[in-house]
Amino acid sequence: MLTYAFDLLTLIYEEEGYAPTEIPALILRHNLHGLEICPRAAQLAELALVFKAREKSRRFFQPEHLVRPRIIELRDVRFAENELRDYIHALGLGDLFNQPMLRLLHQFEEAKNFGSLIQPCLEERAIADVRRAIEAKDLGGQLFLRETHLKVLRVLEQAEALTQRYHVLVANPPYLGGKQFNPTLKAFGKRSFPDSRADLFSMFIERGYSLVMSSGYSALVTMESWMFLSSFESFRVNVLSNHTTISMVHMPYLGRGGTSMGINFGTAAAIWQNAPNPSFKGQFQCIRYFECDAAGVPTNFPTRNDRYGMASSEDFLQVSGAPVAYWVTDRVRSLFKSAKSFKSVASPKVGMQTANNAKYLRFWFEVNFPEFQPSQLGSPKWVKYLKGGPFRRWYGNLDYLLRYNKSPDFILSQPNATLLPLSKLREPKCTWTDLTSGTFSCRLAPDDSFHDISGHCFYPSASEQKVLLGLSNTKVFAYFLSLINSSFHFQVGDVGRVPVVLPDNNKIEAIVSDALCLSISDWDNFETSWDFRDQPLLRPGLKGATLEASWRNWEAQSTAAIRRMQELETENNRLFIAAYGLDGELQPEVPEAQITLARAEAR
Repeated sequence: MLTYAFDLLTLIYEEEGYAPTEIPALILRHNLHGLEICPRAAQLAELALVFKAREKSRRFFQPEHLVRPRIIELRDVRFAENELRDYIHALGLGDLFNQPMLRLLHQFEEAKNFGSLIQPCLEERAIADVRRAIEAKDLGGQLFLRETHLKVLRVLEQAEALTQRYHVLVANPPYLGGKQFNPTLKAFGKRSFPDSRADLFSMFIERGYSLVMSSGYSALVTMESWMFLSSFESFRVNVLSNHTTISMVHMPYLGRGGTSMGINFGTAAAIWQNAPNPSFKGQFQCIRYFECDAAGVPTNFPTRNDRYGMASSEDFLQVSGAPVAYWVTDRVRSLFKSAKSFKSVASPKVGMQTANNAKYLRFWFEVNFPEFQPSQLGSPKWVKYLKGGPFRRWYGNLDYLLRYNKSPDFILSQPNATLLPLSKLREPKCTWTDLTSGTFSCRLAPDDSFHDISGHCFYPSASEQKVLLGLSNTKVFAYFLSLINSSFHFQVGDVGRVPVVLPDNNKIEAIVSDALCLSISDWDNFETSWDFRDQPLLRPGLKGATLEASWRNWEAQSTAAIRRMQELETENNRLFIAAYGLDGELQPEVPEAQITLARAEAR
């Protein structure tokens, strides 16, 4: 980044008429500053800038032109007990070393851990004044104080670099989720960056704003998660309210193909101005894997696809949770403002966790069948248990049982375990898979079931259960979820923010009833269902004179079921698309590959 900036600055100086032999020294003296925690990276950056300067000017190595690049390696600086007291007393520095100054000297004890996230407690001018006063002191023959003297100067040099306000900041900060922080970094983030501590990169975004002057610019390449996830909502609102997005290149990961940066997670390169301008419309573009060549380079740039356009902070703040969904239309934004939320009508809930699945979970066929039947709900030994599972709509993924052992204490005795109340067994519910590489899918859940954090549930009223199940399996629902959170995690908070507009309930209920009949029958056709009754190939109407004939009958029935389900899901989509007023934006057709019924060859 520094060498590229050097080239740009060279062109600027040349346009202003500066002598080519003077330009490298001017750039290194006045324009470029670098901060690193890795000594080798700092040395390489310094060397690269020296080479770049020599490339531009053959006279650079002459004493009158030679300038050392301003690359500072942030180092841990710690003082032993009484070390500073002896130093201050020997040099007569008591007036300079007040409490704020002493606090500053201890701020760099974890410099390698915190890096440029450290925010010095003194202003730049105060630090510079102290530094000049200390540099003027004569150590005389006090050799034992020399090491302390150098450490104090090191702190002041690092603090000066971190209190300056720059015109432009450019960074590719480290990515590390808050759960992976070491204890010291976790405490530091909680104390200093409460809104952005969900990830290290978001802490650096926030810190970057304080390193540039008012109306200055910060440009960072980060993960895309801050744009959508609910854990970044406070941070996101702060960014949109107090800063202006000038432009962004969004490189999402779609589950295959990598990104234009050659990595398997989504990123975003953004330029912000350090001043609020809510109505300013920045430029946004999206580069997906199929818009890049084999080397990961965009085939066209700017990439003027369906997501290319302009959007403002005001646009984003209109939507619940303020996701940076820059490609949505005014109609979609108005739905977020005017429609009821899914949370208000469906009550989505986070599941429980056993904290020891090996102890508490079994496949249903490992347990005596009568022990998990509805008649046992008063004091159950085993409870049907929903754990998400692969992409499947309407019904299914019913594989597990939870060992309840007739008492909640049996599970709650496990450290870190959580449990749902028994009353939840009797409530109508629908379930979805939290983490999936496919699109969102929802299923009718048995009333007598619990669910865990991999298989969240929503709890609608009995009268709206089928209608809301129908909504949750539409392209409309998946589209709104992608705006709220473009990752592969479908969290309860995100699902709850989807706007709800319901068409004619009777039509939807009829479609969902037919879809459920097909999906339940399909699931129960296999021995892995606890409601399996017989082998379909032996049923009247399917059983033929030969095994091949039976299989052909089964194939015809499976194909007909798939086509019927495709018709039902397409009609379901059409009704909801019309109700939301999204005709032309979404297409109702469902590809056969997304019909989650078994193909004949599966048997």
